[in-house]
Amino acid sequence: LLERSGVKDISVLDGGYAAYKASGQPLTQEFPKYQPTRFTVRDNPAIRVTLADVRGFLNQPSVKFIDPRPPRLFSGEEKLWTRNGHIPGARNIPWVTFTQGNPTTNEGNFHKLKSLDEIKQILAAKRISPADDVIVSCSTGREATLQYVVLK
Repeated sequence: LLERSGVKDISVLDGGYAAYKASGQPLTQEFPKYQPTRFTVRDNPAIRVTLADVRGFLNQPSVKFIDPRPPRLFSGEEKLWTRNGHIPGARNIPWVTFTQGNPTTNEGNFHKLKSLDEIKQILAAKRISPADDVIVSCSTGREATLQYVVLK
């Protein structure tokens, strides 16, 4: 959302707060003070697709769809929306797959990414190559964000 709104300088702290704290870096409880400023949203259409675009990409072999939602949402078994399931041909790679968290035991750091080699192996197993154009889509954009950032 930040990138789509025109923000260019964006970073994600790999490992999140837990990794930062474990690294021995300084912590504070002081609340920062900022000068108010004006933010102008500038839509960046280069990072999104329309429904018409998706329809056009469905039968193109070089375009791959990733759906990072949990398997039951991907399959449509869990009913949350008016229409449940996924885009035809989409590959289910739950967002936690890219992290060091274990969803079965709920242990590990869900904010720490696996190594680049591990992520490349995950993608290769789903027949996604660096030459492919990839569209990441979920129900709200929240789950898709992690994979969008990693793939970018």
